[in-house]
Amino acid sequence: NIQLDYTLPLGETRKFEAGYRTVIRKSFDTQFSDTLNVMDNRYYPDYSISNDFDMTNAVHAWYVNYQDKLTQKIGYQVGVRAEQVDLNTTYVAKDPTLPIGESTTDGGQNYFRLYPTLFLTYDVNNSGDKVQLSYSRRVQRPRGWQVNPFPDVSDEMNRRQGNPNLLPEDIHSFEASFAKFYSKWNFISTAYYRRMNDVMQPFIYEVDANSVTYSRWENLTSSNVAGLELVTKVNLTNWWDATWNGNLFYNKFEGNAAFDIAEQQGTNWNMNLNTNVKFPKNWSAQVRGDYSAPRVMAQGKMKYMTGVDFAVKKEFLNKKANVSFNVRDVFNTRRFGATTVTPQINSEFEHRWMKRMFTLSFSYRFGVQDLSKKRDKNEGGAMEEDMGGGF
Repeated sequence: NIQLDYTLPLGETRKFEAGYRTVIRKSFDTQFSDTLNVMDNRYYPDYSISNDFDMTNAVHAWYVNYQDKLTQKIGYQVGVRAEQVDLNTTYVAKDPTLPIGESTTDGGQNYFRLYPTLFLTYDVNNSGDKVQLSYSRRVQRPRGWQVNPFPDVSDEMNRRQGNPNLLPEDIHSFEASFAKFYSKWNFISTAYYRRMNDVMQPFIYEVDANSVTYSRWENLTSSNVAGLELVTKVNLTNWWDATWNGNLFYNKFEGNAAFDIAEQQGTNWNMNLNTNVKFPKNWSAQVRGDYSAPRVMAQGKMKYMTGVDFAVKKEFLNKKANVSFNVRDVFNTRRFGATTVTPQINSEFEHRWMKRMFTLSFSYRFGVQDLSKKRDKNEGGAMEEDMGGGF
């Protein structure tokens, strides 16, 4: 990781920022598998799931950002990020019977893109209430496992593999937000529209005689999402607060004749609640619950998913040190599943998103660190850390 940021204050309201960042990741994965032959009770090489996968991903980005005020109440911020991405992959099959030149497959992406942003903000009053309009172009790059063509056979009935030529999702986002602040609670509402190109989803390309499905990550289609997100935080007392987030949106996937995909559309929603409680003698606890309703996909529908997390913490030594105990997915309910509908098959699957986890940790701060310098540079578009990212 190489990063250089420059900030130039130009007065009380004006500021110019520029910077450069490079993130380079290199990985090498290898696997060799044996399969038991029940006839002679001996293991033999299984070359169908034996391979090497070499990947190098480099993201070079330059950004500029300028902010100022048009009037005492109206401010603006404009920026752009230029990004050069180089992804190079090499897949090596270990089957010695393959002809020379057919055991190695190269893949990857090489592209240059610009990610502009524009924000307009209106200060409603002196209490901090604001109205904001914004446009931004964003990117969501595929994860490493989504570009690795090695077949995942952990589910015998659903074989999955990545695609080294998978393009990132290109997202154009328009938002209108209103923030209202009171002494003990605040409220933020955001109406948004997002155009997503090159949507990444698994595509079932084959179903064998035993009903085993074979899927591969593809850029299946484009989608249009419009919705409303509400966020509110309430300080119930000086020792207890709660934050609620709800999101209701309409999603429409366009059809794609190349993949024999029909148009899909539906209304979806999700919500989460997070509460923090402070106890005497520097004890504190946190509980978080979330629920995602069934969600339409390009080839079917995701199942609902829900879970609860819990944490308790004790601070001591003038709050320089703490011990925390965390439980992720307390009730062991957070499972991911989907129903896939294609002209060839109607299938259903479900697997654990993450197993219930218990962690006990200790931390001690030796000094004061300015974490603000580590903030993500959203000016000119979000700078994702790896093959993936969010929006």
